[in-house]
Amino acid sequence: VFIHVFVCITQSKEKHIALSYVIGKLTFVDTPKIYERGSTIEGKINVVHFNNTPIADMLVYLLEEKAWSSHLLQNLTTDSHGTASFSVNTTSMANENFNLIVSNTPQVENSRYRVPYFQRGHHILSLIQPIAPHSKTSSSLAIQKMAKPLACGEEVSITIQYAIVGETVPKGSVDVIYLALSRGVIVQHGHMKVTVQQGSPATEGEVTLKLAVVPEMAPVVQVLVYSMLPSETVIAHSMNFPTEKCFRHKVSVEFSPSQAVPGEENTLQLSAQPGSLCGLSAVDQSVHIMEPGKRLNADKIFDLLPVKETTHIPYQLEDQVACLRVRPRRNVMLYAGQTEEKNEPYEVFKKLGLKLATNLVLRVPSCLHFKGIQYHRGHGRYISYSHHRTMDTLLVAQSGTAGALAPPPPIQTVRTFFPETWIWDLVEVG
Repeated sequence: VFIHVFVCITQSKEKHIALSYVIGKLTFVDTPKIYERGSTIEGKINVVHFNNTPIADMLVYLLEEKAWSSHLLQNLTTDSHGTASFSVNTTSMANENFNLIVSNTPQVENSRYRVPYFQRGHHILSLIQPIAPHSKTSSSLAIQKMAKPLACGEEVSITIQYAIVGETVPKGSVDVIYLALSRGVIVQHGHMKVTVQQGSPATEGEVTLKLAVVPEMAPVVQVLVYSMLPSETVIAHSMNFPTEKCFRHKVSVEFSPSQAVPGEENTLQLSAQPGSLCGLSAVDQSVHIMEPGKRLNADKIFDLLPVKETTHIPYQLEDQVACLRVRPRRNVMLYAGQTEEKNEPYEVFKKLGLKLATNLVLRVPSCLHFKGIQYHRGHGRYISYSHHRTMDTLLVAQSGTAGALAPPPPIQTVRTFFPETWIWDLVEVG
């Protein structure tokens, strides 16, 4: 009697694949970012398939986006390389920045859900301003970085750059207030005065903040500076500074003599604050071979902190702000401009876990209501989410090769016998 036994070994894997409905892309290339009024702007448009191969003889539309609508400038046709050139005369343009759009449709339309579409190209043209290249156009505060972690027990100097623009200051100076936070608690605070030149359109300079670094600031201190200007404008900035991992209570040990042979008597001198209860251990260095990384150190102590730095306000504490109703106005574009969201006063306070009670306007509207449609802020502009695109995620099971098992890990020989290698005791300091 013959018995045949067949053993089949399989191995399965799973991967996530994102499905995109983008079948092609339209982009601006070799197009300037700034222009002078009356000049002619020349640029190119590139059109490719989803796999980046050029699309020839395709009709595309160059548009200018204005507020809630778009204006058709030119019809273009791509060449064999998927490229189309254009030129726009700016003589009749308004004295402002304007936005160019290239689309495969003559009007800007939101793509429908789960429908293949061409991704439009966007390009912002900024008007050259007749001001000095280094002149500030808005008030601001900026904390300068430090090259090294702050040393405990020392007073460090932190440089704060300021620019006060277009302000009428009756008292001749403004207050710059600072807060130092660590582990979610304000540990230091104070204020400094900045002199503003009367009659000058802008005052720029630096002020130095003296910060005494104490153990309560470890392992990171968050510094916030802000100022309330006479125009009821608030400017703010924050910066995180890592510190040395230090403790309030100092402990030191010293052997006498510093070197000894086995069996020789030795004296251990321990120094700490009066009334301290110190845990003392003497461990053979080879013990760490058996349990690497188990030694208690400053990093492990600070990793036990429930809060090292604050990054947000709990959403339950955020104030609900209703959508701002707006009316149409000529030549007004709903773009956030060049100011990044992270530098807005409200966002600066929010990321430090500080909730404000004020009658000043600190928040840029996150939602606008216009003609029955809500527009939410995102990526520096306001976007309607009435027809939004999504990407589906598909879970695919991929079979592995039959019998293809991972090789066994290499054998490691670890020392396990350590006789009389440790001493543990509690020592009370008088």
